[in-house]
Amino acid sequence: MIVKYLHFHTKSYVDAAKQKRVAQIMVVMLVIVLLPSIYFLYNVYIGVKTRKQIENLIITDFIERNNEVLKWEVQHTDSLKYIKIYSVGKQVDEQLVQHYNDVLTDNNLEKYKIRLVQLDVSPEEVQQIAYDITHNLTQDMLKTMELQKLQEQRTDSVRRQQVMLTKGSATQDLRMLFPEIQKVQVGEMVTTSSPTKPDTVTLVMIDWVKPAKAETATAKSKAAEQKLRAAQVKEYESRIKGYLRYKLQRDSVQVVSTF
Repeated sequence: MIVKYLHFHTKSYVDAAKQKRVAQIMVVMLVIVLLPSIYFLYNVYIGVKTRKQIENLIITDFIERNNEVLKWEVQHTDSLKYIKIYSVGKQVDEQLVQHYNDVLTDNNLEKYKIRLVQLDVSPEEVQQIAYDITHNLTQDMLKTMELQKLQEQRTDSVRRQQVMLTKGSATQDLRMLFPEIQKVQVGEMVTTSSPTKPDTVTLVMIDWVKPAKAETATAKSKAAEQKLRAAQVKEYESRIKGYLRYKLQRDSVQVVSTF
C-alpha cells in the first residue's frame, strides 16, 4: 500500500499472463503477512476491552464499598478465567462474590469468575509497610551515593598521585636531557580566554643556568650571544613541549623560561 501510495515505478511485463501471475503471488504474500497481524491486533484489542470492562463492573464497585485493592489480575485456566483480587480492609462475604459473578454473566463474561484474596492487614499497616519500604530504599540509595562519592575521591587521589609521579619523572628526565636547566617547576593553571569554557593548562617554568660572563667581551658581542642563546632556548622549549605532551598525555602544555 505504501509503494502504491508513493507511486513507485512498476515493472512492465510483455507477457500479460506472467504479469497476472506475479500480481496474484503478491496478493497471496500480502494476505499471509496481514492475517497474523490482524489476529494479534484483534486479541490485544479484546484483552484491553475486557480488562476495562472488568475494571468498570467489578473493581470500581469493590473500591466504592470501602475496600482497598492492592492489585488485581486475570489468571487463565483450561476452562475458566479467574479475576484474582488482593484486598485489605473489612471482611467481604460470599454473597458479594456471587453478585459479582452474576454481573459478569449478565455482561457476556460468563467464563470469568471472581477469586477474592483478603489479607489480614489493616490499611494503616499497609501504609506503614509502604513507608518502611520507601524509607529503606531511600537509605540504601543514599548509602550507594556515599560509596560512589568515596570511590570517586579515592580514584581522584590515585590519579593525582600518578600525575605527580609522572611529573616528577618528567622533570628528572628534562634535567638529564638538558644539562643547561637549573630548575624545573610543573603545575596546573586555569586559563580564561573563553569565559564560558575555561581550560586547564600544564605550566612548565624552567630556570636556565646563566652563562659565564666574559670580561673582555664587547657590548656588541654580548648582544649577539644573548640573541643566540634566546634562539637556542626557543628551540629547547619546542622540544620540551613535545616531550611533555607525550610524557604527561596532555595536549595543553605551556613552557616559560627565565634566565
